[in-house]
Amino acid sequence: MRALVVLLLASISGPVGASGTPENCICFEHVGIQDKPMPDFCLSSRDCTACAKTETETLVLPTPEWASVQASLRPAAPPGFGQRLGDYIARAPDGSAAGAIDGEAMRGLVRSLIASAERRNAVPAPLLLRLQARLQDAPH
Repeated sequence: MRALVVLLLASISGPVGASGTPENCICFEHVGIQDKPMPDFCLSSRDCTACAKTETETLVLPTPEWASVQASLRPAAPPGFGQRLGDYIARAPDGSAAGAIDGEAMRGLVRSLIASAERRNAVPAPLLLRLQARLQDAPH
């Protein structure tokens, strides 16, 4: 009986990461308009080793911040996606699709990650500061 309950719960909730969001690492590729290059980068949880294999700049995040990154992703690109600065496709380190984040959501995520670092009395990562500066150039 107990095995049946566990099996039933697993079939309802699906496996961890079933939403299409990688569990430990997400790489972002800019697909929006740009007047100068926007950075491509990866964000990962502390236990990720896959990001190191991508040769892309990677920022390792504490667990609460990692959860906010995952929550910011949409499973599919919204209408008009790719027509604004800051629109990013999210991919797992193996290149498989992991969702999308539009410029407005990316600005909010970057602000949140910077504020979180400051609350911990840490200096925000240079990647976040570069992203913030570039995203401020975008019309809101």
